[in-house]
Amino acid sequence: MAISEKTFLSGAQYYRAPTPSPHHWENDLALMKELKFNTVKFWVQWRWSHRGENRFEFSDLDQLMDLAYKNDLKVTLNTIFDVAPLWLYAKYPDAKMVQCDGKIVEPRAINCRQAGGAPGPCYNHQGALFERRAFMRELVEHFRNHPAMGMWDAWNEPEQNFFSREPHQDTMCCYCPNCRRKFILYLKNKYLHIDTLNQVWGRCYDTFEQIELPWTSNASYIDFMDFREFQLDVMTSEAQWRLDMTRELDPDRTTYLHVVPNTMRIFNAITCVDDFALAESCDVFAGTSFSGPHFSTQLVSAGHGKIIYNVEVHINGGQTALHPKRIKIQDLRREFIPQIGLGIRGFMYWQFRGESLGGESPAWGLIPPGGLERPITLAVREWQERMAPYEDALMNSFAPSPKVAIWKSRKNEIFHFAAHNELKTLAAAVEGYVDALYKLCIPCRYIDHAILEKSQLDGIEFLIMPSPYFLTSAEAATLDKWVKNGGTLLSEAHLGGYTDSGRHSELIPGCGLAESWEIHEADTTASIYLKTSFKNDDSGDVLAPDVQKALEHFGYDGGRYFPIHMSDGKILCGCSRAAFIETEDGEVRGRLSTGEALIVSRRIGRGKVIYAGSNLGEGAGKAPESFREFLKGELTKHNIKAVLDAELNKSGNVHIDVIGGTESSPEFIAVVNAGKNEEFIKLHGHGRYRGIFSEKTIDFQSCEGICIPPEDAELYARIDIEKDPK
Repeated sequence: MAISEKTFLSGAQYYRAPTPSPHHWENDLALMKELKFNTVKFWVQWRWSHRGENRFEFSDLDQLMDLAYKNDLKVTLNTIFDVAPLWLYAKYPDAKMVQCDGKIVEPRAINCRQAGGAPGPCYNHQGALFERRAFMRELVEHFRNHPAMGMWDAWNEPEQNFFSREPHQDTMCCYCPNCRRKFILYLKNKYLHIDTLNQVWGRCYDTFEQIELPWTSNASYIDFMDFREFQLDVMTSEAQWRLDMTRELDPDRTTYLHVVPNTMRIFNAITCVDDFALAESCDVFAGTSFSGPHFSTQLVSAGHGKIIYNVEVHINGGQTALHPKRIKIQDLRREFIPQIGLGIRGFMYWQFRGESLGGESPAWGLIPPGGLERPITLAVREWQERMAPYEDALMNSFAPSPKVAIWKSRKNEIFHFAAHNELKTLAAAVEGYVDALYKLCIPCRYIDHAILEKSQLDGIEFLIMPSPYFLTSAEAATLDKWVKNGGTLLSEAHLGGYTDSGRHSELIPGCGLAESWEIHEADTTASIYLKTSFKNDDSGDVLAPDVQKALEHFGYDGGRYFPIHMSDGKILCGCSRAAFIETEDGEVRGRLSTGEALIVSRRIGRGKVIYAGSNLGEGAGKAPESFREFLKGELTKHNIKAVLDAELNKSGNVHIDVIGGTESSPEFIAVVNAGKNEEFIKLHGHGRYRGIFSEKTIDFQSCEGICIPPEDAELYARIDIEKDPK
């Protein structure tokens, strides 16, 4: 059996040396076979397996590989370089990372890196890079001919330094001399001449060698953005050589890496990686993912067109201080079916046998450290038996390409952090739209700055830009052309307020869009100064300390949220900012209670711009139903509707995805009810479908509607009437 890019993955992570102990191995891998798993993952830790400069220890993995082969399991080897060997720092004492505050990051053991050596050396240290490459070459050459070898996972949850995952100015990495030298080369390639850099940065350097690292984020913004983008590109280069070397030495195997998707709530563009850039070089793309739309949408969007796997299922997570939940088949259905509906095509549990070492013990296992079966073991067995007949069909069935896209730019993300010193408000702005579309059963995907700059918008009819303060001139040019050629843009306030010129725009929208579209922000103010805003909310939680001091001195009337009065009599919730819009012949769609225009719509060429002078996505959390109705109305005008033209209750608890076939007659239908009450829905389509778990039938010829039980998820497969007359 070969693991290929057309295999629906089912398996588990098993070995993070030194656990589980060897006396468990044979029985555990035999149980994986009994559960009908087709793959198992072993960690290959740099520190554990590279004991001396020229001494490699693979005997434990050799034994495990043989046992996997005996049990018909294909192996994924996951290379773990963020645990540096003891000898590395003796040879290269200057290889350690340095935080912005000057503190050297000393190697250590932590709860998820029990072998020590975390977080590894600076990625820009040439000596450490040479040693990583030497280890990777030795590893691939050692295992590439083993008959159990299946896939290479070249990087586990890449991030710059997991001690500074949550971005804070003082703890960001890396500020060592190696990074400064590489950063200067990066700037030379980008700006070519020091005068150009001086113009953008607002400096007066005579040479590139005089450049100082950006120790603060909001001095001129653009220098900080350049440094963080430089570090992102360093991480992309690191991924590139790992994938390239593995592919060169073992060209017949699938090679990939897996990320924790950038939702800005956990991983982010400030201290982690660029998911879109990393996905480009992978044969397949994968992540540590969860149910709900945010993780899967990020993964599927970044790996657009590739097979997407969830290779670290954390449904059974916990630690010594919090033992895991008792998982049953209903939990697996609610976790996995939404992910399948959004495009995930296989799952690997973290992990098979519960940890027995460190802070993550005794959690995570499909079997506990003692080896007895638990409720989750029985649930996994049932899941495997039910799903097995449909896995091949799922590997050849995908959702229709979305017509709606949400812009999610790493440049704008870095700028937002520099301006606000946090990311949760930008995350809320993006999530407001994703959540609303998910509840409306309207598929969407993310596009990043590179996709927009390259005008790779085929099939996208409706583009949403949440909190789009930073915009490049190339993005603006594409946007202008795309709208005039028939696209519809829904943009929030301050589009292109700051640009890659290094300056705040004089007219907004920036980059010439105000002139081209004949729409501009006449004036703007923060929502906290509006007498009509809702008071006593959480405004202070997202304000920088110096801003908060000024407000305490001068006073303010309102809060973060405020009502926008729509022309149809309904009310939307604005958030954070109010920009008063002027346009000659556009339609005013929403106003402040004092009369100023806050939302306008205007035809631009063959397309349309809906310009909102506030953050509607962020405000959606305050009034989600009115926001969903607004978004649904705009999309309906462009003939963009729910899949299967679903008629749903207003609760928004039911989500539906279609997979394969045609939009009206798909191969599979994924249905999820996240609410605590039974929901009645109507679907419009063709054919008959049977629930894989419930065995209930949907017959579109006779069905006027179906009832979805509370907290339920079901995957319906189309029935071939000729072969299955019942």
